[in-house]
Amino acid sequence: MNDRLRFRAFDKKKNTMLKPLNGMALHMFFEDQDRFIIEQSTGLYDKKGRLIYENDVVNWRQQSGGVLPPDGEYKAIIKWDEYQFKCQRVDKDRCLMFQPHLMEIIGNIHEQELKG
Repeated sequence: MNDRLRFRAFDKKKNTMLKPLNGMALHMFFEDQDRFIIEQSTGLYDKKGRLIYENDVVNWRQQSGGVLPPDGEYKAIIKWDEYQFKCQRVDKDRCLMFQPHLMEIIGNIHEQELKG
C-alpha cells in the first residue's frame, strides 16, 4: 500500500487515536465528522523510521549550514496547506522546510491538547 494513501482517525469522544486505516475502513469515519478527525500520511518518515501524519508534533534538530541558526532545536506541527504538507513552528508563525530526516515525532496535537 502507498504510504501517502494511509490515514488515521482521532476519536474526539474517546480521546484516542485510531491507528492507520485503509480506504475501505475510512468511509465510516467520514459519516461522523463531528466525532472523528481524519488525518492523512505525508508518505515520509522521521529519523527513527516512523511514518509522519498530518497534525503530528515533531522535534526538529537543525544541523549547521541550514537557513536556521545552527544546532537549534525546534518544536513544530505538520499541517496541510491547500496543496502540500508544511512544518509550522510552534513558537513562531513561520513554516520550516519539510526535512523529515531531521525530525522526530514526539506526539500529535490531540495528545498535546490533552496534556496541556
